[in-house]
Amino acid sequence: MDERKWTGVIICILVLGGLLIYCGSYWNKKRYHTLAYKDCKVRFHYYYSVDTTDMAYPIANNKLALCLCKTYLKTKDKGTARRIMEIYKAYDVPFGIDSNKYGIHPGIDTILKYKTKVFDTVISLD
Repeated sequence: MDERKWTGVIICILVLGGLLIYCGSYWNKKRYHTLAYKDCKVRFHYYYSVDTTDMAYPIANNKLALCLCKTYLKTKDKGTARRIMEIYKAYDVPFGIDSNKYGIHPGIDTILKYKTKVFDTVISLD
């Protein structure tokens, strides 16, 4: 009888320990990722793995592009301009009349002029 009692106690402890480990790993799935280019860094969180189709990744890239626009206005760097255009074209941000219909994209100067309309994350969530 005494052996059954201790066996029951040990099984209960193992089950409770397993539940604690499972729940702890489930709650700690929120991780952080950093996008960076030159002086600009954007940190965002994700669950399980970085999914480029999830809304967090494009929004983080838009924030990076806004930072890069500010950096480009200080120092005219071709690499920074290229990265801004890559972000603009990667997410197919509709800006202007012809950008969606004909695939004609505006130049870097136009994007810098209207950077808040193009890359503002609040507008993309609305």
